[in-house]
Amino acid sequence: MSSELIYIGLGLIIGLGISMQWLAKILRVPGILLLLPAGMIVGPVLGGLVDPQEIFGDALFPLVTVGVGILLLKGGLELRLNNLKPSMSRSVWRLVTVGGAVVTLAIGTVAALLLFHVPFPLAFLLSALLVVSGPTVVGPILSFARPKEPVGTILLWEGIIIDPIGAALAVAAISFITAENPDPFLDIFLTMVVGVIIGIVAALCYTYSDRTRNIPKGLGSLIALMLVIVAVTVGELIFSEAGLFAALTMGFVIANQRLTPFGSIRVLTETLEPLIIGILFIMLAAMVDLSAMGQYLLPPALALVGVYVLVVRPLVGFLATRGLGGYSHAQRIFIGALHPRGGIVAAATASLFALNLTEVGGVDFPEMVPVVFIVILATVVIYGLGTPVLSRVLKIADPEPTGIAIYGEQLWALDLASALHTAGATVMLLAPGSKGLQSVADSGKIPFESYTGSLVDLGGMKKFRTMPICLNRKFSGS
Repeated sequence: MSSELIYIGLGLIIGLGISMQWLAKILRVPGILLLLPAGMIVGPVLGGLVDPQEIFGDALFPLVTVGVGILLLKGGLELRLNNLKPSMSRSVWRLVTVGGAVVTLAIGTVAALLLFHVPFPLAFLLSALLVVSGPTVVGPILSFARPKEPVGTILLWEGIIIDPIGAALAVAAISFITAENPDPFLDIFLTMVVGVIIGIVAALCYTYSDRTRNIPKGLGSLIALMLVIVAVTVGELIFSEAGLFAALTMGFVIANQRLTPFGSIRVLTETLEPLIIGILFIMLAAMVDLSAMGQYLLPPALALVGVYVLVVRPLVGFLATRGLGGYSHAQRIFIGALHPRGGIVAAATASLFALNLTEVGGVDFPEMVPVVFIVILATVVIYGLGTPVLSRVLKIADPEPTGIAIYGEQLWALDLASALHTAGATVMLLAPGSKGLQSVADSGKIPFESYTGSLVDLGGMKKFRTMPICLNRKFSGS
């Protein structure tokens, strides 16, 4: 490929990846609804104007894995144990084990056998790829639907945790198909253990270095980024997909420790998230073989979507909340009515495994990638457009956020914010550059929002339409 085409391809990948999400924000729809069609247009529709395999070569899927790892680090930072009540944690556990790894996998495998007439291992592989959901598709939908707690927290936890689990199940399936390992389920266990250990080590390295003041000012978030990339790399060198568990574990451990603040890491990952999502979805969509999405494939793929939406998810939602208190009937219905399939992990692993099946196993399964993309796009359309309406119909949608911003970190400012929060007001406490407030917020001791970043960056946050209360306090450097 010439350097001119590489420049064009890179420009389109980055430009479309960001602009489509920009347009999606304006239209108030999930970004993936625009990213996937845009990637397909500049890829197969326009004759390969963007060809990621030609641009990146053998580095393509390692780059995708590293990108997914950074997203899972960001997801892990959202998994705060103090946000989970006992009934909520049991619901999450059921959703990712009985729901994701048993019910969804079993019914999905049977449906794939009946609809596509493929051997059992290939049906199991397809079902494993579609177990995952992911924060990249669940998060935006929840932001539009705004369901009352604890529904949003439960669904976000499920979407984040199920990503590496589904990927590990798919790796076990392809190991069995290609005869690389006679005991693939042992690999799942080892993949999880190795990934968790690496993630814990990476998190401890960061917290110890920051706690002992060995990280120079301004480099903390970049050092965390470096450590997660190293963790993903080491994990992938040992077991495929172990790097995803490592990234998720690193974020989870950092989010639940009280030794050092991690606000700067969160800010960096929130900045990188839309860039990585845009790039990855445009690249992966550009690799889809549209010729395989003919009339012979579209009907069974849509039938599979119906099975997941109308049968699998309602059953999983029922099992996850059955016998547990703290949920209204409407909330139980909503949990059983939201689980967009796929996401970046499914799209990336499906594309990679399609190559591995042919090159390593000599197995031809041309339906896999198109079916995965059809299911991803169809379920995102259904849930992305339907669940915001459903949350309002069920009367569990929170109103558009409004609130009060309090500027300061004195004790009485914290007391004022706490009193307003207790009275039912939405509160944000602003203290630019305050490590003390960030440390208190990271420890989970304050129930309301806080912000310690730059006030310039705060202008881009639309979560709050605030009425600021300015307190007498001088901030150094602000």
